[in-house]
Amino acid sequence: MKQFKYLVWFIVLMLISCLGFIYYNLGDQKIIVGVKVGGVSLGGLSVAAAEELLKDKAETLLNKSVEFYAENYLLKTSLGKIGLRIDQKAIAAQAYLLGRSGSIWSRITSRRMIRLKGQDLKPELSFDEQVLNNFFGRLEHELAISPVRAIVTLTPQGKVSYTKEEIGRTIGRQELLARLRTAVVFEKISRIEIPLQKINPVLNVKEIHQWGLDNVLGIYTTSYNQNNVDREHNIVNASAAIDNVLIFPKQSFSFNSWVGPRLSLTGYREAPIIYQGKLIPGVGGGVCQVSSTLYNVVLLANLSVIKRINHSLVSSYVPLARDAAVADGVVDFSFQNLNTEPILIVAKAKRGQLTMAIMGKKDKWLRVELETVVLEEYSFGTKEILDKTCPLGERIKVQSGKLGYKAELWRTVYFNNGEVKHEKVNTSIYKSQIEEYKIGVENFENETPVN
Repeated sequence: MKQFKYLVWFIVLMLISCLGFIYYNLGDQKIIVGVKVGGVSLGGLSVAAAEELLKDKAETLLNKSVEFYAENYLLKTSLGKIGLRIDQKAIAAQAYLLGRSGSIWSRITSRRMIRLKGQDLKPELSFDEQVLNNFFGRLEHELAISPVRAIVTLTPQGKVSYTKEEIGRTIGRQELLARLRTAVVFEKISRIEIPLQKINPVLNVKEIHQWGLDNVLGIYTTSYNQNNVDREHNIVNASAAIDNVLIFPKQSFSFNSWVGPRLSLTGYREAPIIYQGKLIPGVGGGVCQVSSTLYNVVLLANLSVIKRINHSLVSSYVPLARDAAVADGVVDFSFQNLNTEPILIVAKAKRGQLTMAIMGKKDKWLRVELETVVLEEYSFGTKEILDKTCPLGERIKVQSGKLGYKAELWRTVYFNNGEVKHEKVNTSIYKSQIEEYKIGVENFENETPVN
């Protein structure tokens, strides 16, 4: 009986000890002793007291002066002025939660380790994104350099030249942000080097040689009337938009995507366009000469055409079946690079000549020949329109007639091994254009009415 009594007392004492131990480790509503935040000791403080202590610390950090430097550039400012925000309430709550997660025994173990060895919590700091971006933008304005790519040029005679690239640079934003966070935690840091990152241009001289972009795969020149200033302006604009476009293997090229909408707002002017079988004024007239010239270059470069539509009327600047019509959002011209290396479009409109070429490495072929075969010819009719504004009895031509055609285009490719590939590229049908005259008639409006 006595032994049983001693056993009960022993169990009671053990329970009291355990409850006391658990209360000591888990019941305290203060931050565990040993917890620090950025070197500031918060152990033994309530959350509210920790917030007050951190508030004073935050004001000191926000007013901390830091020098940012790179090369000969130096900017001195405070961390607060570049967007640093410190939420002492959240930091205090974060400190309080240490040792208060997991099972009872894991909490007890965690708290014991914190008391013995301490734990310095690195708080999650935040920045006002707009203020910080303005700061980064200021640094980039002073230090960033835009890269300059190598540009390939070509004369109508096929002479190739190119410019050397220039490496650019920008601010390493993520690295600079990491350095800012470090400067906040360690008070001794008062100077931060601005990290600069290199920006490689889209194309350099080494790649020109490596990919054979100084070699002509196909070249073609069309002529235009320089006296039609607005049409010439549109041709120059469109050709400049696709000049030195780099197309990688298996990548497709869309004419409309690169040239963009032909609008007055995008710099295009009004010039004759073909619409419903007639030449009428329209913004962007002349752009089809650029797409048609490119079509010929693509064929001569032995590339694969994805989409091409001929005009409704015969074009004067290319042979039959060798034109490619384009219209915003309606008709596009596209092709694909199936070569194993990138290719490059070169385009230049100058002094009444539009010269375009595709540069790259030939893949087992020597040359390409194009041949147009006329299958049918359609005659045009004549139309006379009575016009009171014309002198009486006069017959004035207002639109020349054009013959219509049905034609095929054939491409012959000659390969290194002697093989010859003869293929039909397209069948194109062009409507005839009626010839129109105005006939001067008597103006009845000037006569006195008869009652």
